[in-house]
Amino acid sequence: MNASTNETAIAVLAKLMLELSPVQILPRAIGTMSEGEFGDILRLVNSKILEVHEVAPSLIIELALPPNDEDSPTLFNSEIQTEEMPYQLSFYKDDRLIAVVGDHEPKTMETIWIPEEPMQFCEELFGNLLQFAEAGYPGCEGCLGPAFDWKWDERTHRDSLLA
Repeated sequence: MNASTNETAIAVLAKLMLELSPVQILPRAIGTMSEGEFGDILRLVNSKILEVHEVAPSLIIELALPPNDEDSPTLFNSEIQTEEMPYQLSFYKDDRLIAVVGDHEPKTMETIWIPEEPMQFCEELFGNLLQFAEAGYPGCEGCLGPAFDWKWDERTHRDSLLA
């Protein structure tokens, strides 16, 4: 799994989520996404969170409200609270943006960018979370096998996406 692909990026995000728990997911409807499509994504994410929680109760994933909602959490800083935030799914650890799923490339290399269709992404992410949690990650050394024992390179990943 040394090739830099969205599949690999999703596996890296799953590992990070298990390491950094609790993590917040901020869904956001953009572009031509209908209210029904957005609702489908929210329902899928919510059901997958519950499914993963049964296997890994220590993994805490919060499905957050969009920041322009008056009831939204206060953890989002002013830079993140812009109306122009184009991402479909954003992943946070506290106030740090750790990953973005959508077509718009994040500004920083500290953020994993996954330009993937949200429904397919959710299936892959939560599949990885289940697999890794069942293997004992992050409390084990090498339990995921040699395919996952390497350092992530976001620059190489983005270069491969933009090539």
